[in-house]
Amino acid sequence: KQQRKSLGPITRQEANIQKSAKELELAQGINPLPTKRIFDVFVIEYTEWFDAIYPASAERSEQIIRLHLSPFFGAMALNQITLQDGERYIAKRIREKAAVGTIIKELNKLKAILNKAVKYRYIESNQLTGIEEPQELESKPPRYFTKEEMYKICRVSPNHAHWWKLMVNTGIRRKEAMQLKWEHIDLRKKKIHILSTAKARTKSAKWREVPLNQAA
Repeated sequence: KQQRKSLGPITRQEANIQKSAKELELAQGINPLPTKRIFDVFVIEYTEWFDAIYPASAERSEQIIRLHLSPFFGAMALNQITLQDGERYIAKRIREKAAVGTIIKELNKLKAILNKAVKYRYIESNQLTGIEEPQELESKPPRYFTKEEMYKICRVSPNHAHWWKLMVNTGIRRKEAMQLKWEHIDLRKKKIHILSTAKARTKSAKWREVPLNQAA
């Protein structure tokens, strides 16, 4: 019969772990005991920690887990994820024609999750520590937009042309442009300060000074 069993006075995080464990049990017949040692259950705990510590990178981290890692490793116990599983994952992503840089980012995220599980003592070791990263088969110079192409982009996107002009004349990234504030700009010295904060982290996690030319 249908049952409604109380979980008692537990936290939201613990409730989410219990929920994911039950979903795995109902969908795949897996009874994850202890529940926190199943990949898809543990990443709830990992994600809550990551979101609190690195909020600026939380969206990308969640995307990698949801779209790529969970579909492959989701129902596996953490201590059953072997070097061979990691290599099979790399081969799968290469067949899907994912960029090598993208695969390496996903692999680093997987290793970070397993390293956190080791710290929490859910598993004894991370078996992917020595995995070989895929290598680029080709090396080509990056393609840059010409001045004529940039003018064309501005013409077809007039509402955003000022953003394109700012970014192309300073080299700042899209997210950095979105997070820019007037107090970061020194018009007298013609410089922009790109700050790295807890809520607006730069790619390198370091601040830098960018020259502000006339076009910018």
